[in-house]
Amino acid sequence: MNRIPFVETYLDNGIKVIMSRNRRIPISIIFVCFKVGSKMEPKGKKGIAHLLEHLMFSEKIGEERNYFDKMITLNGGDSNAATSYDYTYYYIQIPSHKFEFAASLDAERFNNINFNEESVDIQKRVVIEEKYEAYDNTPYGDVELLYTKNLFKNTDYEIPIIGKVEDIEKITTDDIKNFFNKYYIANNCIISVVGNIDYRKTEIILNNYYGSIPKKEIDAYNFTDSEFKNPVIIYPKSRVNLD
Repeated sequence: MNRIPFVETYLDNGIKVIMSRNRRIPISIIFVCFKVGSKMEPKGKKGIAHLLEHLMFSEKIGEERNYFDKMITLNGGDSNAATSYDYTYYYIQIPSHKFEFAASLDAERFNNINFNEESVDIQKRVVIEEKYEAYDNTPYGDVELLYTKNLFKNTDYEIPIIGKVEDIEKITTDDIKNFFNKYYIANNCIISVVGNIDYRKTEIILNNYYGSIPKKEIDAYNFTDSEFKNPVIIYPKSRVNLD
């Protein structure tokens, strides 16, 4: 098996960077990962991590809403993101000669995003509809809701990543800001860059744009053991025919 060559370094503010050069195709991919997911959500705010992911695309950069997606597309790239229990990541795929532009645009979100009530309310409705579509109104869509509730009982993995509707409805703009400021920090971030890149030039570009993301103290996450005091039962016994 061929090993993938890579270079590992740190930006001035402590962000870990992993780079791998591949000159076979003229594109670059920026992958920004923050070590925060739904398990870190406070009680009564289940769904805030995924909601924040949505807002990173829909909030204004400068004076224009949805400017990020518009400019990435106009420059031949695409982008997306995902939230898990343990982390949230954002990526951009862009022609290599547009790499610095993409990095500057991406870093602007993490440095100067301005959350407002209108955008938060819009994305709350979007996320709730996403839950209805993916879980509540889809055949077998409640399987994840059931297995997380039973397999990870009494842990922070018990609630599905998308959250709870009653919690999402109560999340405020201040809640979003506090969650962002607590976890979207330099020492909680890893950036990977793969593609047709120059290592030294890439490191300079990343320092120029992502280097101003603040570094703060953060509490380590404390894992708890699941308490299986009763057998795991997905469906009531009355619905199971053992004959």
